[in-house]
Formats: sequence, C-alpha cells, structure tokens
Amino acid sequence: MSRQLINGKCYDWSSVTINMPGLDYLEPTKIEYDGERETEPIYGKGGKVRGYGTGNLKHSAKIEMAEEDFDEYCRVAKTKGYSSLYGFAMDKVTVSYADEGAPIQTDVINKLVLSKWGKAASQGDKNFNISLEFSVIGGIKLGDIEA
Repeated sequence: MSRQLINGKCYDWSSVTINMPGLDYLEPTKIEYDGERETEPIYGKGGKVRGYGTGNLKHSAKIEMAEEDFDEYCRVAKTKGYSSLYGFAMDKVTVSYADEGAPIQTDVINKLVLSKWGKAASQGDKNFNISLEFSVIGGIKLGDIEA
C-alpha cells in the first residue's frame, strides 16, 4: 500500500530538516547519503550462477553548504580542540522530512568522519558552496530499518 499524498504534494527540499548536534546554526544546501554492499555471484556447474556471496558494507554521505556555514563548521572544530578537519567527527546527522498533515519520516546517519572536502567557484556564481564528503562509520537507519 502506498503512502497517501496530502493534496497531491510530494516531498521536496522545503520538506527537509537537517539536524547536526553542536552545529545547530548550519543550513546545508544539499545532502546525499548512500550505502552499498559488495555482492559477487558464485558459479556452479555449466557456468551458471548458483548463488552469491557478500562482502563489506559501506556507507557515505555528502553535505554541501555556503562558505559562511563552512567557516562556522571550522570554528566549532577548532573550539573542540581539533587542529585538523579530518579529526573532527560528527556523532550523527538526522534528516527529517514531512509534508503538512503527513507523518514525519526520519533518517539517522551515525558517526560521520570527513574523508574529502572541496571548494569551487566559477564566474557568474551567486554563492560559494563547500562540499564535504564523509565515511559513515556507524551506519544509516532509514526510518525503522537499517540500511
């Protein structure tokens, strides 16, 4: 059974709330998170697949924010005693989304460790965004199910 839309409205960016404890004033402009598990076919007689084996599970997240918010991210890391951004780990990030009148959906991303950052600016840009990529060490929970 599918979820009943309220007045036909689907989730959109205005439906999303991102909470990063200790970094309450940041307003990310984009968030992505995903997971993957290594899967390999196991072959039997006649070269046909008879099953599969699984390997490591890997989660990652990417958050984009304005330069001003990145400056605050760096300030918080420094006040917590970190001299390198790569040592500053976030315990969790929650992503909640709901449309008016619908139940709130919440995803929890646990233990994010910075693995890559990037800055870019081009002629004609109206803002200056920073991209932060994280390895997710504590897994991701999508509502009530582990991902």
